[in-house]
Amino acid sequence: MKNPPESVISKPAPMKAWPAGRVVAAVLTLLWLLMALEGVSLIGGIRDQHVPGYPSEGQLRSMVFMPLGGSAVSAAALVFSKRLPGRVKRLLLAISLLALLFLFLTYGGGV
Repeated sequence: MKNPPESVISKPAPMKAWPAGRVVAAVLTLLWLLMALEGVSLIGGIRDQHVPGYPSEGQLRSMVFMPLGGSAVSAAALVFSKRLPGRVKRLLLAISLLALLFLFLTYGGGV
């Protein structure tokens, strides 16, 4: 049996790497979603203590709704990354990253 000529053998198409902005948006989206999941867990722990007035609206906002909003912004930057101008995409990612850092700093409640 003869081997076919090399021009006939199909080679797999080279994989295209994601641009750095899309990678950053995907990582930020994942981090925001993990923070939202952690917030839901923390709110459940507070609720299980049956203390009147807790969890407060501020706790819900900072532990659940802020991470969900951050994940929505990062996901939008990821989904629309090909349609958004570069400056807008970088601005969305910078805002998301700064807000995530602020959330990390305040998440433990401070001393």
